[in-house]
Amino acid sequence: MGQLDQKVFLKTFGCQMNVSDSETILSSLVSEGFSETQEVRTADLIVINTCSIREKAEHKLRSMVGRLMKMKTLKPNVKIAIAGCMASRAGKSLIKELPGVAIIFGPDQVSLLPHLLKEHERTQKPVVKSNFEDEAVLFNPDHRTYQAKTSGFVSIMKGCEHKCTYCIVPLTRGVEKSRPLQSILNEVQFLVHEQGLREIMLVGQNVNGYGRDTAFDFPKLLWRLAQVPNLKRIRFMTSHPKDCSQDLADCFRDIPEISPYLHLPVQSGSNDVLRRMKRGHQHEQYRDRIDMLREAQPRIALSTDIIVGFPGETDRDFQDTLDLITSVEYDFAFSFIYSERPNTPATKLKDDVPLSEKKARLFELQKIIRELSYKKSMTLLGTTQEILITNLKREEDALVAVGHTDTYKLVKAVVPLDTQVQDLIQVKITNHHESRLFGESISPLGYTHTKGHLSYDTPQHPTAPLQ
Repeated sequence: MGQLDQKVFLKTFGCQMNVSDSETILSSLVSEGFSETQEVRTADLIVINTCSIREKAEHKLRSMVGRLMKMKTLKPNVKIAIAGCMASRAGKSLIKELPGVAIIFGPDQVSLLPHLLKEHERTQKPVVKSNFEDEAVLFNPDHRTYQAKTSGFVSIMKGCEHKCTYCIVPLTRGVEKSRPLQSILNEVQFLVHEQGLREIMLVGQNVNGYGRDTAFDFPKLLWRLAQVPNLKRIRFMTSHPKDCSQDLADCFRDIPEISPYLHLPVQSGSNDVLRRMKRGHQHEQYRDRIDMLREAQPRIALSTDIIVGFPGETDRDFQDTLDLITSVEYDFAFSFIYSERPNTPATKLKDDVPLSEKKARLFELQKIIRELSYKKSMTLLGTTQEILITNLKREEDALVAVGHTDTYKLVKAVVPLDTQVQDLIQVKITNHHESRLFGESISPLGYTHTKGHLSYDTPQHPTAPLQ
């Protein structure tokens, strides 16, 4: 590369794993003299970190690359790199499909982009490296610089051992590999002690499968992390119901640093559909795990993923899903229309639910989810919640903070002028809009700060989970 002050524009599609990977990509480039830009037209390098979980994400990539190719005619020296799951799935075929792309690299090469850039400059040919590597390449945080101010992602594993018929993750990220315990501890200690972060988010395709290939399982990891001084909150995503154990439920009860929030994808409430999905659990087993979690931690907030219109889904199957959603009373849920993903076992099933029916079912499902979210928000009116502040801004003559509760609900609140990002403050909840909460900070003396006016423009929920 050889030049300092080059600018990189980085666009991330998909899940928390991709967000974490993008942090590593950016850090590796910063160490080589790049700086990040939010203006794509000023970039010397454009990196698109892709997702293959749903067809829509791949359409977005192709549309974006098409626009970038037009820009490249005006700025021919700009380089375009495609990373992530789509790069892993499609590999060299993307070079033919998207001519002009300089580098294609998979999730296992997120720390190698500077080396791939040098190879491209040396050969002046497209570089493709999307095969699976060992964990020494994937889990190498030594070069990282952290952009976060409050909460940081920590990748603890890669891949997945489950063989859900609709899922492309085993094809794009490989088999499960757990990151060494000491490597995780070193990164968390750095985040907390050197960066001053209050919260960490452990990420992986199936975090509660951590340690399956070692002698140190996920609950034991949580206990070790809870011993890190000044770490206030621990969250993790995503978990598989089959691996949700009593030991994990006990962690929610016994470790105060663990946020009482769990994303536990069910995908369907129908046993017939779950069998065709090869999820490894049935409706009744899933409900048993929900009961186990709520017995251990009554405050726990729950979210899930739902796929609508999976091959063979009948009206009765869909009603089973609605019944499950209503009985569990999730705090929120991510819901999607089924679409075929190349080379997954589900492509052998007849996609026999008409698109119009899929859309109608999705509309009905999301209506119920919104109603449940509204109901959950109503129960918090008048309560006092501890908020971890992630953002501050001025609105008229007031300082307004955005943060989240320990149950991962977004809150917007008027706060004292000396409030800072990373602060943990007490907020009285005074209003809500769907799943978003609004409030006023309360001083230790009980004084309520009421100056200013709040508008309903808080950020949406974080990026979609992993499975």
